[in-house]
Parts: sequence; structure tokens; C-alpha cells
Amino acid sequence: CARLCPRAQVTMGASASRLQGGHRFRLWHFIDGMRINLRMMAADKSFSLVFGGSTLAIVYVILAQLRELRRTRLSLRRSSSVLSLKESAKKEKSDGKKKKKKKKKPSIDDHFWKRFLRIVSICIPGINSQEARLLMVQFSLLVLRTLITVKLFKVNTHFLTQAISRASYKMWGRWMANMIGWTVSGTLANSSLKYVEELVNLKFRRRLTSHLHSLYMRNNGFYHLLSTAPGKEKKHMKGIDNVDQRIAEDCKLFSEKLAHFYGHSFKPIFECLMILTSTYNEIGLVRPALLFLVLGLLRLLTKVLSPPISKFIKTEQRMEGAFRSAHQRLRTNAESIAFLQGAETEERILNERFEQLYSQRCWHAFRKIGKSIGNNILKFQGNMIGGIIIHPPFLDDVNASPADRISAFRACEVSVLKAGPAFLEALLVTKQLETLAGYTARIGELLEALGDGKKELNRRKLSKIMASPEPETKEGTPPSVIEFKGITVGAPEATGKPRILVKNLNLKVTQGCSVLVTGPNGCGKTSLFRVLAGLWEPIDGQIKRPEDVVMWLPQDPYLVIGTLRDQVTYPAYYGPDNKSIDKRVTDCLLKADLRNIIVRSADGLDQVSAEWRNELSGGEKQRLAFARLFFHKPKFAVIDEATSAMNPAGELQLYQQLINERCTVFSIGHKMALRKFHKLELEFAGDGTGGYKFYRLGSSPTEEGKEGKISRVLVN
Repeated sequence: CARLCPRAQVTMGASASRLQGGHRFRLWHFIDGMRINLRMMAADKSFSLVFGGSTLAIVYVILAQLRELRRTRLSLRRSSSVLSLKESAKKEKSDGKKKKKKKKKPSIDDHFWKRFLRIVSICIPGINSQEARLLMVQFSLLVLRTLITVKLFKVNTHFLTQAISRASYKMWGRWMANMIGWTVSGTLANSSLKYVEELVNLKFRRRLTSHLHSLYMRNNGFYHLLSTAPGKEKKHMKGIDNVDQRIAEDCKLFSEKLAHFYGHSFKPIFECLMILTSTYNEIGLVRPALLFLVLGLLRLLTKVLSPPISKFIKTEQRMEGAFRSAHQRLRTNAESIAFLQGAETEERILNERFEQLYSQRCWHAFRKIGKSIGNNILKFQGNMIGGIIIHPPFLDDVNASPADRISAFRACEVSVLKAGPAFLEALLVTKQLETLAGYTARIGELLEALGDGKKELNRRKLSKIMASPEPETKEGTPPSVIEFKGITVGAPEATGKPRILVKNLNLKVTQGCSVLVTGPNGCGKTSLFRVLAGLWEPIDGQIKRPEDVVMWLPQDPYLVIGTLRDQVTYPAYYGPDNKSIDKRVTDCLLKADLRNIIVRSADGLDQVSAEWRNELSGGEKQRLAFARLFFHKPKFAVIDEATSAMNPAGELQLYQQLINERCTVFSIGHKMALRKFHKLELEFAGDGTGGYKFYRLGSSPTEEGKEGKISRVLVN
């Protein structure tokens, strides 16, 4: 102190005799210490300058950030493209006129534990699983690291203080050998722990992701979760946003936090117990208990100052999902936006979504200052309070030699001060659980929406759809019949009451009787076939259809990730080594007039595209869907304007090919030329009453070269 502050020399010298006399602490000892430290700070001009400048700088940054947040939020309020948290909360509370219960923020309650334990049971399916064995290995490594930590500090401090106080190279050599041994052991233990923890994280994520994929793809769960289809399942799926982010990102973060929680919750508790056992002879149990009590009170203060972290995580993840969703919309609709010259508007939407995310995270960062203050109080004041409680027994021990007193003091001090952070880390287990609560809530909601653990959804039965064929005919083959019995179909509305599209429809279609479905836009043509496919449930009536003999061709065909062969065989998958079907696949492509796609690459059917949708024209994609139809040879096909991007000649050629293949067609379309390939026309009124009319079409598509006038007779 005298070297740092010359002006303090006189004061220190004058008070030296008082400080050396007696072994009891007085208030003036503390006052003298404060005075000396203030004089030292005043003498150190560089420190005072940096301290004052840093304080002014952080105050300026906080005030400027608050002003920026206020301006950003005011501008975002006037935008219609940002994610409205208040509106979302209102939608969660109400469904039409019926009020729903307010959604609780993630918290450590019975509901959390139920979800958490369910997710953990998915990640660790049994005691003999790989994950359970890895956790046992991690546990043994945690015990080893704790023992190394406790022994290293105690033995190392003893040898070093003895060596310095006695000026003994012998003791110093013991310290060096001890340090090298413990360092090597600690390095190996810590490296092994980090590797095992990463493996546990990856195993957890694989289990959880695979389980969610299984639920997501089971019984078209992805369709019911992402669409507005009416049905019983939708009642469990309200409020589930950004499903892709929950599976891809939230599962990743949950697995990381869970693996970290296991590795960092046991260690501090065990370490604390080991240290207390090793220092019992020097300071007993009362002083450590008093230390832990004070640290517990400081921890309580930190909790009061800390914001709701789990709520912050959930809000941030929701906004990240909204921002990512805006980019996905841009990618999906890139061509339409380019044609409409909407780049400027889309840029505004993207920037507004990001600005909302940015402002929310900045506000959360500001709110977290309180948590940081509390943590630093624990960090620095914990050491000071620990010193106040632990130092007096050694100050009062005047009978021990200086070397022994210093050695015992340093070993005990290092151990107890190590126990303080270990105790605080044990207290912070609840904080780690709060962080886990946000991800647990989002994954738990998704599991519940997908019907995890519900037998009735696992073997989903549409009571109004019967897929059982009729008794066999004389030839031994069950007849193929699609029959609508009193079917009423409605489209979901925001009010909760469905809009009637078709009412009391009765229609029996046998193989060979193709049906053309017409009507104005939005009248329910596609909705009728959603019901036929089992994607929607009818309001009333029953449907009977053959099992696995109906194939759908939408206007915008779906192209799977994979080879050209995979596009034709989808949804079946034959693998890259199965070449036995190549001739059949090639014939189907030739029937669809897609020779140019086969020969454009030397890989032929093995050619792979990063995104087939971007490489093929609209007409080529639709022809590829017809090649898929030719490959699977279904008895019935639903063609939902699947030839809209083709030239008329090619369209008629493909329809003729279908009829030659003895495929019965349900066509949704408006072109008069298609009537020649159908025997019946179903026309929807589209006036909200659910009305419809039947027309019998009088044309034989087998009469080649004759394009006579098509007769259209109303059927009562």
C-alpha cells in the first residue's frame, strides 16, 4: 500500500502499532481500511480515469438503447406484417365466442414435471439403453473430477505454503510432482467428461427427434397440424406454431440443456459435501453453515432481481420462428413475387420481422442486467463474506508457528471458498430448470398435439370412412366401388361454424365410370376429395372406398428429395441398388413424354437434383406426376386440375393413356374437352346451400379420331 500511495505511509506507520496490538476486531480497524483504500484510489489517476469513463459510457449506452427501442416499437405498431403477441394471446384465450383458459407461462409446476419426465423417458427409454449406460459413465467421471478438485487444492496448497514459508526446495519439489500428477489426471477427466456430455446430448436429440418424426408423420399428423382441416384431432392442435422450429431447433437446445443439467447439478452437491468433510477439524460445521445461510440470502436477492428467463426464451423462439417463416415464404413463392415485382414489399416485411425480433431481444438483454447484478453480488461478496467467517479462527490461533498457521489457513481457505461457489451452483439448479421449462413447454405442447401416448390417435379410425371391400365376385376379385352415402361437407370458418359446401351427396362410382367434377371456384370440389382421402371428416354421411387403390394428382405435384427414379416410384422406395424396376420406370417416363429428362444427364434415372421443383417446368412436373400414376397403376385416380400447365394435345394424350390403362378417373376441371373421357359430370352449385346436379355425358373415348359433339343430359 505504501508503494502505491506515498501519502498513505504516514497513516499506515502511525496506526501500525495499534494494528499489531491485540487480536480482537474493532470498528476503527474497518474505518482505517476504508480510508487507506480511498486514498490509494485517489492516488491512482489512471484507474480513476478508466473507472469514471467506463461508468459514463455504460450509462450512455443504456439510455441510447432505450431511446432506440422506443422508436422501433412505435414504428412496428403501425405495421401489419409483424407478429402481434397481444393478438396471439387473444386468439389463445378465445375460439370464436367461447373463451379459453389463459395460457400459463412456463414454470416449475406439476404440469412441467409431467411433461419433463415424459420427454426424459423418450430420451432414456430403459436402463439397458445406450443413453443410460453413457449416463453411468458420466456419473463415474463426475465423481472422479470432484475428488481430483478437492484433493488438488488441499494437498497443493499445503505443499506450496510449507515450501515458501520454510524456503524449502524439498517441499517445493513435492508440490511440483503433486501438481503435475493432478494436472494430468484433471485434464484427462475433464476432456472425457466433455466428450461424454456431447455424446449424451446427441443421443438425447436423436431419440427425441425420431420419436417426434414418428408422431408427426403418423396418420397424416403433419397435415392436420399444419392445415385448417376440420376434425377431432384439430382440437388438440390449437396454438401450435412453427412446428419445424420446435422439431429442428427446440429439440436441439433441450437436449443440450438436459445433458448440461445432469453434468452440472450433481458435481456441486458432491463437491460441497467433500469439502465440508475435509475442513471439519479446522472450522467445524457452524461457520460453513453460517456462510451458506448468507449465500442463500444473497441468492434470494438475485432471484428477486432476475427477470422471467423461461418466458423470455419462449417469446424469443417464437419470434425467431416468425422471422424464419417469412424467409421460407419468400423461398416458396420466389417466382410469383418476382413476376409481381414485390421485392420491395417483401424486403419491408422481412426487415420488420427482424426489427421486432431485434427490439425484443434488446429489451430482454436490458432486463437481464438485474440478473447479472445479482450474479456478480454472489460472485464477489461471497468471497468477502467467506473471508469474514473463516479468517477469525486462524487470527486467534497465536500458539501455532507462522508456517503451520499459514499452511493450514491457505488449505482451509481455498477449500471453503471453493465450497461457496459449489453451494451456489447447487442452488442454481432451479434456475437451470427454469431455462429447461421454456423448451419443455414447447416440445410438450407438440407431443400433446400429436397425440403422444393416446391410443385413440395411434390407431386413428375414421368411423365415417369404410375401407373394407365388398364380398368377392364370381371371378374371385373384389369389386372396386367408391360410394358416397348422404355425405355433407363443410369448410372451416373463423367463427367455428363450418360453411356448407355440399349437402347430402349420394353417389356410387364403379370401375370404368369416370366422373368430371365442375363448379365455381371455392365451391368444394377439392374438399370432397379431401374427405374421400380421409384428410377431412364429413359433417354427416359415410364413404366406402377400396383400400390403397386410389391415387391423387394435385395441380402442383409434390417432388421428393432423391433421384429421378424416386420421383416416379414415390411414395414407394426401392433404394439405389434395386435396378430391377428401371425398365418399368423408363417406360412410364416415356408414356408421359419425358424422354428429354432421362437423356439430359449421363446418370439417367440416378440423376439427383438439389430441388427438382426449380429444375422442371410446370408442364414437366405435371407429366412426372402422370408417370408416377402409370407406375403404380391404381384403379382410381383423382386428378385435381393436374394438366393445367400442359398444352391441349399433351393433356388429351395423357387422359387417353389413362383410359387405356383401365384407370377410373375423378377429374376436377373446367375444360370442355375433358368431357369426352368421362361418363358422368357432378356440378356443384357453389351458392352456400350445398346443392349439386348430375349430368350423363354421351361420348365414347375409345372412338379414335372422332371428336363429335358431347351430349350432356341432366340426371334427376
